[in-house]
Amino acid sequence: MKPLFYSIVAGAAALWLGGCGSTGGSSATDVTAERGPMLYALVTDASGQQATKLSGGRYRFANDPVYPVTSRGGVIDINRNGLIDAGDLAAPELTLQTPQGLALTLVTSLAHKAQIATMLQNDFNLSETRIFNATPSGDSAIAAISDELFKYCVEHNVSDPSTLTLKVMQSLQAQIAARIGEYASAEFNATKRERYLVKNELGLRTMTQDEADAINRQLGEGEGDGTPQLSELNSTLRGTLAFMWNEEKMAKELYLALHALWPHKEFYNIAMMSESQHQAAIESLLQTYDINVTDIDGEEAHYSAEELQAYGAGIFPEPAVQSLYDELYAKGVQSDQDALEAGCMVEVTDVNDLTANIALAAAAEADDLTATFTTLRKASYNHYWAFDGALKLIGVTEGCCVLGGTFCKTPEEYPDTRGGGGA
Repeated sequence: MKPLFYSIVAGAAALWLGGCGSTGGSSATDVTAERGPMLYALVTDASGQQATKLSGGRYRFANDPVYPVTSRGGVIDINRNGLIDAGDLAAPELTLQTPQGLALTLVTSLAHKAQIATMLQNDFNLSETRIFNATPSGDSAIAAISDELFKYCVEHNVSDPSTLTLKVMQSLQAQIAARIGEYASAEFNATKRERYLVKNELGLRTMTQDEADAINRQLGEGEGDGTPQLSELNSTLRGTLAFMWNEEKMAKELYLALHALWPHKEFYNIAMMSESQHQAAIESLLQTYDINVTDIDGEEAHYSAEELQAYGAGIFPEPAVQSLYDELYAKGVQSDQDALEAGCMVEVTDVNDLTANIALAAAAEADDLTATFTTLRKASYNHYWAFDGALKLIGVTEGCCVLGGTFCKTPEEYPDTRGGGGA
């Protein structure tokens, strides 16, 4: 999937317009995650304090946050109905920050750089107050700039907009100005703009109802007060979640690394449309069950988003996954056929592991894990056929079957459901 970006709008009990650091008080602070409201995002401050979910994309810090505030993951509620349902967009792993003020958008992520902040003020007539407090849903100019930056990030595979330079902003100046004029000339409707940007301009695939239902089951939505229904996890299942986080991270990063060498669309689309979401789904379970991936049973070991983020691209705490990544990357660099074959190998490995994990979770009546693993396996079936088709397009008539019996699958073994919202 192409990377998705969203904004966080902070609504505090007392207005805070300082720089980095905390406000020094202890009052609760509400923040709202928005690009379409972000449901079930991971919202934290610089001290590691995590905000609790309220409703409609709003989150609350028990104490004044230490800036910068960040947000990762979640589901973009495109129709703004407060529910995860068909037409919404699952956001992959990403990080946006705000160093100050009441809004975190693509604009504030860039405005920490003095030269870009000056450009925003001089060229687009934005005051400092608007830059750090206005939101795309309420300010058409902020929306236009955010949307043009979003488009650039998607098309150039930029996952951290804060890294964009003044030169990039200058190259987008004409497009931004045109979009500002377009947005100002018509009645501004945030929902319609969001839908048009996501579907028409960027061609991103939104969720089917089955996919939305799977996420809701994982979160426990529709049962009681919406609190996730926790399962009793034994040591084996805790270790399984830790391993699967490694494996989903490996698939995403291997495909992106191979795409840089052999730009087949399958690598990019699968990495960003599915694997990044799969990694985020597993990480959500790690957080829910407070599992540390390197010490699953340690009494003093806890889930740590910072620890997971510290593992760079191609680096994994699980030795077996590290070895698999190294082996498949070494194969993939040899030729585009080898790279696509590596994709077939990843997906068969993933299906085998997920099938075993589904059985373990079902036996333990861990319904949330069973639902998540089943959804991931369905996607891996589709990914297999995507790589099979890509091999055939470059003249390998056997597709994935060129690798031999272990990796040669039939539609009966691996149902292909891409027409219904697969890879």
